[in-house]
This record gives sequence, C-alpha cells and structure tokens, in this order.
Amino acid sequence: MISALGRHVVVKSQIQSLDDSADLYSLVFNTLLGLRNINIEDLDVKLKNIPSFELLPNINQAVDRLVKAIKSKERILLYGDYDVDGVTSTTIMYDFLKQIGANVVPVLPNRNSGYGLSKELIDLFSKYSNLVLTLDNGTTAVHEIKYAKEKYNMDFIILDHHMINHGEDMPEAILVNPNLEEDNKLKGLCTAGLSFYMVGALRRALGVDFDIKKYLDLVAVGTVADVMPINSLNRVLISKGLELINKIKDMSWDMATDFGKAGMKALINYISKTQNGNQKIITAKDIGFSIAPRINAAGRIRKPQIALKLLAEKNYEKARILAEDLNKINQDRRRISNEMFKEAYSLASQSNDDFVILGKQTWHHGVLGIVAGRLSNKLKKPTGIFHINNTHAVGSIRSVEGLDVHKLLSNLSYMFDKWGGHAGAAGVTIKKEYFDAFRQKINDLLKRESFEVDRVLEVDMELPLRSVDKRIEEIIEKLSPYGELNPEPIFISQDITISSISSKGVGVRVKTLDKDKEIELSCFEEELFVKLRPGQRLKAIYNIDSYGINMIDVVFC
Repeated sequence: MISALGRHVVVKSQIQSLDDSADLYSLVFNTLLGLRNINIEDLDVKLKNIPSFELLPNINQAVDRLVKAIKSKERILLYGDYDVDGVTSTTIMYDFLKQIGANVVPVLPNRNSGYGLSKELIDLFSKYSNLVLTLDNGTTAVHEIKYAKEKYNMDFIILDHHMINHGEDMPEAILVNPNLEEDNKLKGLCTAGLSFYMVGALRRALGVDFDIKKYLDLVAVGTVADVMPINSLNRVLISKGLELINKIKDMSWDMATDFGKAGMKALINYISKTQNGNQKIITAKDIGFSIAPRINAAGRIRKPQIALKLLAEKNYEKARILAEDLNKINQDRRRISNEMFKEAYSLASQSNDDFVILGKQTWHHGVLGIVAGRLSNKLKKPTGIFHINNTHAVGSIRSVEGLDVHKLLSNLSYMFDKWGGHAGAAGVTIKKEYFDAFRQKINDLLKRESFEVDRVLEVDMELPLRSVDKRIEEIIEKLSPYGELNPEPIFISQDITISSISSKGVGVRVKTLDKDKEIELSCFEEELFVKLRPGQRLKAIYNIDSYGINMIDVVFC
C-alpha cells in the first residue's frame, strides 16, 4: 500500500483485530508486547529492579578520588556539555556535591568553543583546580588529557556514555563509561543516568543521609532528550522521573521550594496545561517536544549556564524569572530557525543538486542541525546547512532513509578540518575556500551511489477506530514511555469516511465515520490535511496519546 504521503505502508502484525470481542484488549496488548520484544516483567517499574552501580567500570576508583577531594575540600571542577544531557548531568552532580559541602564549580561550554576539552580550556582550568570531572564528554580527549597531565599534572574523572573505538588509545583518566564492556548491563544509560548512579555510589561511600530519588526528574529529561533506548533500565528511570515531574507540577510554589525543585516547577509551568486550561499529565513526548527544546535553546543561541542555573535554583522567585528568560530564548530559537528554514528552502528550490549544501555568513550556528533536518525532510534529499565565517564553514548534515551519509563523507575526509557523526547525521568543519569544491564533490559522489529513498511507514496492527476506548488508552499508557526501541503504537483502520474537517490551532480536526460511529481525530501534518476532503473513503493510519487520536497518514480507497 502507498499512503497519501508517498510512504510504503507495512502492517507488521497480520492478525485481524477481534472487533467488539472480549478478547480484543488482550490481543492488542500481547501483539504490541511481542512486536517490541517487551517482557511482562519489564513493565514492573521499580527502582529495586535496576542493576547495581558496582557494574560500572572504574566506578570505585572514581568514588575514591572524589571522596578524597570532598573530605580535603579540594576544588572539583565539573565540565559538562551544552546539550540537555550535559546540562542535566552537570546539574545532578553540582547539586549533590554542593549540598554535601564539597568545593565544586560547574562549567559549561558555549557552542562557539565547541564540544569537549581543548588545550586552551585546560590552560584555564589549571588556574582553578587540579581535579576535573567531565560529564557527557572526555572519552575521546586522549591528546588533551595527556597535555594536562604532562604540563599541569591534573587528574581527570570522565563520566560519559559515548561510543568507544576498542583498540584505540584511551585517555589517561578514570574513565567511567559502560561502553568499555561489550555486555555491560548499564549500556544505554545517558550521562544524566550515570550521574544518578555516581551520586548513589558517593552517598554510600560517604555514609550521608540523602534522597537521590529527587534527581530522577533530571534523569528522565536527559534520557529522553538524548534519545536513549527504552530498555528495562531506562523504562524504570523515565517512568519514575515522570512520576516525580508530575508530582512537582501539582505542588504549590512553597512545597516545590521546600523540596528543592523550584527550577523544575517553573520550567514545567509553561507546558502543564492543556489548551482549555486544564492540568495535563506530562509524558515523555512532552519532555521531547517541550521541556528539552527549552533547555537546549539556551545552549543553541545563548549560554547553557542559564538552563543549569534554572534547574539548580531553589528560590521560586528567581526560578520564575529564569524560566521566563528561558522561554523567551526558546521563542527566539524558533523564530531564528523558521527564518533560516524559509531562506534555505528558497535557495534550495533554485538548485538541481541531489545533495543540498547551503551556507551563509548570517546563519546562526546554533540551529544548523534543526534547519538541516527540516529541509532534508521537506525535500527528501540529504542536506547540509553551514555557517560561514572568515576562515571556515561549519555545518550540520542530515541524511535520508537509505543513505549512509557518514560513509559517503568519509571519502572526502581529507578536505575537513573536523568531522564526525553516524549514518543519519554528521557535523563538518571545512576551510572556506574548499566549500564550493566540497559541494560539487559530494554531489559527484552521490551520483555514483545506488540508493533509493525508501520511505516506509510501519504499522503495528489493524484496529478499527470504533474500537478505541478507555481500555485501549490504558494499554497504550501501560506500555509507555515511548522512544528509541519502543516507538508509539501505530494502527490502521479500514473503510473510514470523512464527514467533516475544521481548523484546530496549527492543525485540523477530522470527524470520521467508522460504520455508524463518529470518531474525531486531530491531524497536524499540513502535507496530509490539505489532501483531505469531506466524503472521502480511506484507510486511516493513526496513533493515540494523551491528547486523543492523531491521524498521521491515510491510504485512499
């Protein structure tokens, strides 16, 4: 089947749903479980079920070094990253160490200074501390840490989850990274999750009475934002984190202040109500689409320290001011990315290139990846968006299904000053004078590649719209949180007739008839809803969330 949006529709389970049968609910539940390889035991989300921190490689050495620093009041310098995982993990470590009386200073880089350590940063850090704890970076900083050791005799603890190229040199540091071991049960943790484990280990080593569960909100935000797999461990951490976030949402300002969560309360206050003003349940989707972008916005177009300051803030008046500032920054980020997208789309429309490479001096480097992703999705072409300065072009590249952009770029690595990424996305820094040649060469290479943009929409199973009720919604909720390895269930319903269409905010409200039952769906895909007309017969492809039923595509009959 080909959908209205040109996708090949593949129904993974060919089981016909038992319409109006008592067995319908168990059929839907068991089918969704089986398709995701989820064991029923995995749905028992209890913290006592998660693996011990002792499974983390080098955790004991890291704890010993930190305990020594804490007891001697040696200054600990935390160096994080400007993305959500970097900010949340730094917040967890900073708040814990500060509250137990450690001498601690948090530092976050701006996008201008780039990701990770540099010799310039080490020269600066050496003036303030002999002990650096890196968070969400450091695994590949072999040369930088060697420089720090040789010149300043500095100690480094690295708390990181990035992949390790086994066989290559490791940094001269205490490296706490579950990817050091192929079969480590803690693989899949982001650095916010690793920080949660670290404060648990420190709490035990120091013998302090401290409730580390108060950090689960930050763990959930970091895990969802970094698109970590929803395995049994992350399912527990996200679920418990969301419980805490919703608890904070319902607290009074005084209670949130006493609980030390004025910052999170102020942040989620912007997204805690539905369009009609009612309190809503915050889900993993809200983290991904509302909470994380606000935290990310600070690092994209201003300073990530603003987000760190907010998340660590205990005073509700200060928290409200910081949250308002962060919300305005996010609005600016949206405006900047929308303006850039319109300009980039106009330029791309004038080009016949199959690999779109665009660059301007005026384009903001903080939103390059966002614009590249939107344009690639719109054009169905691999796309690179670059900020060009006096000497270099710095860009983000996004691919399309079926093309390994990392493999393609590796043929031109000799042209790059810096580059990295994976099959679907990459970052490139190239000298300004090579930019036009790069655009030509990448298009020449693409012409030799035999690939097709294979747009597939995988549907879990058939489920008539008329069968969607409270119990089906409870099944969807029970299988949450959704994300990597556990996508939101998608259903298809046969022989549907559109009865009416009306506007609804940024989308439309579609009323349909399934036999004699009228069902209302929301549709936010402009490319889809402009094709819909009352009276059309179709197969509706949809998902279900806390907002209702969402039409995501159709197959016209």
